[in-house]
Amino acid sequence: CPPGHDAWKGHVIPDLVLFVNGIPLVVVECKSRTVPEGISDAVNQLRRYHDQRHLEGEVAEHEGAPALFATSQFLVASNFDEARVGTIGAGFAHYLSWKTVAPLREAEVAIDLSVADLSAQQRLIAGMLTQANLLGIVRHYTLFMNIGGQEIKLVCRYQQFRGVTRAVERLKSGKTRREDGESDRRGGIVWHTQGSGKSLSMVFLVRKLRTDAALRRFKVVVITDRKDLQAQLSATAELTGESVEKAGNTAQLKKLLARDGPGL
Repeated sequence: CPPGHDAWKGHVIPDLVLFVNGIPLVVVECKSRTVPEGISDAVNQLRRYHDQRHLEGEVAEHEGAPALFATSQFLVASNFDEARVGTIGAGFAHYLSWKTVAPLREAEVAIDLSVADLSAQQRLIAGMLTQANLLGIVRHYTLFMNIGGQEIKLVCRYQQFRGVTRAVERLKSGKTRREDGESDRRGGIVWHTQGSGKSLSMVFLVRKLRTDAALRRFKVVVITDRKDLQAQLSATAELTGESVEKAGNTAQLKKLLARDGPGL
């Protein structure tokens, strides 16, 4: 325990902790498939381990070891048939399922595991916890945002990860119009429902592009059809770490596009 926090427990014993180079990046709490409220119990136990219930005034006594979570990137609650992921400070409502194994295909993973269909736990492990995906999520898909005066840690949703992964695949392997003989196959459409995080998908895509040697040199142009959406997207796009330059008309846009080097 850090100095001055003698009231904290000496240790906690989570079910699983994933280490990368000796650093604990993921904490997993597992419950039996037969426990009726197993997932909510697992989330509550993770909150207890983090001492979050004390921090939020739910209990008077310290009951966790928050030092374990100083480097944790996300937390997993699972009972095999259901598995959800959240970040530090998240309540049960913000623990969400992970429903993709991209860039793999479900059939490939099922064959490797010798099963007919993947469980939610197997899908989350294959989609988030493989070496490449875990390090990729930490590097490109993790942000800190200020919402309502509170700083929160945010990790992508599965559809954002899948959309960006497919977009990068298409940009790198899609045929040009000349190669295809008909259309440029490097583009596409990512369909979002309202409130599903389309502006954050853009942020994750830009962050991913900037670390890819084949794609980092390109400009990114975002076109909107409403002023309020432009203001929202501009503010969110700053999470890429790049300055966002706005063009109010085509002449200004041409001037920005004529510059050498990447830009947003």
